Amino acid sequence: MTSEAFLDTSVLLYAMAVNDRRSAAAIAALQAGGIISVQVLCEFTTIARNELGRSWPEVYEALSIIDILCPKPIPLCWSTYERALELVHQDGLPLQDALIAASALQAGCSLLLSAMDIDGRVLADQLTIRNPFGPGTPRGILLT
Repeated sequence: MTSEAFLDTSVLLYAMAVNDRRSAAAIAALQAGGIISVQVLCEFTTIARNELGRSWPEVYEALSIIDILCPKPIPLCWSTYERALELVHQDGLPLQDALIAASALQAGCSLLLSAMDIDGRVLADQLTIRNPFGPGTPRGILLT
């Protein structure tokens, strides 16, 4: 097990947010470093561009910072997908969340920082989900 936390897409997005109460917690988590996956980078880029309307230069700048703080993202591969399917069936997670959790397990992380609505839940007897944004954080990415 690694002592590094796995960071969900929500952490990266809230770190980029402007005038959002969750930004400070997200920035602190990101600055502490951690592990991410290629899926997290894809989701971040898609949401930043399509839902938040960020320009490509803004996205590239954010990605360059993320690359420094969280180098070597975990790739998505067949074994990750298979593990995610197990989590879908065993724990009732949506597939996208299960893929994130499976990547965290693949990386040997014991902590997943996420806005998932299952704060405190332990998956596969080794991965604890923690919401760094506090109780009542909306499930969706609602950045202002």
